Amino acid sequence: VKVKHQENTLVLQAEIFVSNLLKERLDSKFSYHNLEHTKNVVAGIETLCKAENLDTKTSTILHLAAWFHDVGYVECTKGHEEKSVAIAREFLQNKQIANDISDKVAELIMATQFDYTPINQLEYIIKDADNMHLANPDYPHTLELLRKEWELSGDKAFCDRDWYRLNIDFLKNHKYYTSYAQANWQKLKEINLDLIQQQLQNYTTHGNQ
Repeated sequence: VKVKHQENTLVLQAEIFVSNLLKERLDSKFSYHNLEHTKNVVAGIETLCKAENLDTKTSTILHLAAWFHDVGYVECTKGHEEKSVAIAREFLQNKQIANDISDKVAELIMATQFDYTPINQLEYIIKDADNMHLANPDYPHTLELLRKEWELSGDKAFCDRDWYRLNIDFLKNHKYYTSYAQANWQKLKEINLDLIQQQLQNYTTHGNQ
């Protein structure tokens, strides 16, 4: 019980640390990669850890990686994962957490890179949790937040048509890895894909080619 309590406390400390860091230092132009997104990913981790019946230690490592996976945005956009790893390592070192846990957390943070293909169960879980929003009913709203963020932070502006096409391609090529996500999120993601395709069709039909 004591070990479980310690691990719960560590995750709670991570939550407080990350929440404060993002509130204090994250630029408001990050309308998507912010505390709300982080909390959503943590909720996804919660769901998937239960579904996969993971032990406390493994679940703790995944929760820590989820809390820290985007904190690097307080320093930069490009290469933010490396910054996230550095911040997580420093936090865990200060808490005198063993290196093997720190290394695992670092690996999982790096697995959230956009074009990275996960290779094991824990990477499948964090990758799916990071993309849980694709199955959410408010996905179109989330997309607008991301679009705004890209315009403000990466100087990438898209007209409606290009934006719809980009996200249709992404949804078509995206895959969920865990059996839970495949069973519970895939269908909802396909509904969102239909929605975006409909938006593109409406846009094109109304003479905006």
